[in-house]
Amino acid sequence: METETVNCSGYAPRPQQAELHAELRRFSVLVCHRRFGKTVLAINETINRALECSAEMPRYGYIAPFYRQAKQVAWDYLKNYTASFPDMRAHETELRIDFAGGRRDPDARHRASRSVHTQPGDLT
Repeated sequence: METETVNCSGYAPRPQQAELHAELRRFSVLVCHRRFGKTVLAINETINRALECSAEMPRYGYIAPFYRQAKQVAWDYLKNYTASFPDMRAHETELRIDFAGGRRDPDARHRASRSVHTQPGDLT
């Protein structure tokens, strides 16, 4: 299977990733080894779907167990793969990317779960 670029970010999936891109559905469960590239696959699939969506001002998100984990794991990939897009704005404090036409891609700030110990007002 020949690798094909999934979106204009320059991302070229490995053969196994390309298979998954073709098979992904709304509630897909991926069981892959540690260095498979699950985060890169997920970020690029999300970017691709955001760019192809015809809805007015669609919103997409990357979900991680913790806010800090979302930032450490996915934020740099997201900025890297969207850096060459025209009219793209990265909002560092909100961990948000705005594309042309009002499209937003992973708003990890609002979608990441928080640890019980980091909840506002937690006294423990």
